[in-house]
Amino acid sequence: LLKEFDYGDIVVFLVKTVMYAWLLGALIGFCFFLWVRAANHKLDHHSRLIQVSLTIACAYASFIVAEGVFHVSGVLSTVAASLVLAHRMWPEVVCHETMHTVWHMLEYLGNNTIFFLAGTLTGSIMLRTPPMDYVHLLVIYLALVAIRAAMVLLSRPLLRLLSADRKPVAFADALVMTWGGLRGAVGLALAIQVSLNRADGEISGEDADRVLFYVGGVALLTLAVNATTSPALVRRLGIAQTPQVKVKLMRMLHSRLNARFAAQQRNPEVRAAVTAMLEDVRHHLGPQTFEASFRSRALRSTKTLVAPLGPVGPNEEDVP
Repeated sequence: LLKEFDYGDIVVFLVKTVMYAWLLGALIGFCFFLWVRAANHKLDHHSRLIQVSLTIACAYASFIVAEGVFHVSGVLSTVAASLVLAHRMWPEVVCHETMHTVWHMLEYLGNNTIFFLAGTLTGSIMLRTPPMDYVHLLVIYLALVAIRAAMVLLSRPLLRLLSADRKPVAFADALVMTWGGLRGAVGLALAIQVSLNRADGEISGEDADRVLFYVGGVALLTLAVNATTSPALVRRLGIAQTPQVKVKLMRMLHSRLNARFAAQQRNPEVRAAVTAMLEDVRHHLGPQTFEASFRSRALRSTKTLVAPLGPVGPNEEDVP
């Protein structure tokens, strides 16, 4: 027998599911935090292994207890538990490097496994997908980009309040946040579950395959289009570009250090090592792209800043 639900019942169900999952995850995370803190023995080499194992057990426990026992969202429960651990446990962690390394490896393996499975399943589905679904996929992709742009732009006042220095989010930064939004492992994992389980037989195989096709297609488009063009967009907007005056000052300091060290250092091994380091610094500063007039003005304006380093060398103004 099918039970009818109105909108109020649906809202109450969603709120209860979210709140119960969040509270349950926070409780489990706090319990595991106490356990991690109890294993904080810096002189015991087993402590790092115990603490890493506890964090892994916390992730599985929060998901399994939420889904299997209380029938609430396991994903939200795991997120809540992880937030509690991330907020409280780091002062108690014996070896931060071990914790980061293990979890980065787990993340790498998990992402590759999900993308491999999703790519295999989606590839077989694409062979029998009607051409109109490809048009729908493109429309869905454009709609998602537009929705994300609207959400980011409308959230700029809120993002300013969340900033520690109350600095407003520039339009260029909002544009990069919009274009840099990628779809990945979480959506693919849910789509794989829908494609295989088919909601316990409630949806047809064609619709289940279509869900995986759309999710996998959007993930592919964001990786092939957004991810590959984001560096060019950042360079075009000049977000990560170092100010020209700062680059000029860095080049002048590099020139003075190079000339002075070459004149004073007599050990050939030390001289070779430091010269190689300075050459690497010069390489990262990039090629000289400023006009000669601006160059002379910048050199004159920065001489007072670098005067304590000593007299100007004969080739100092020849910025590499």
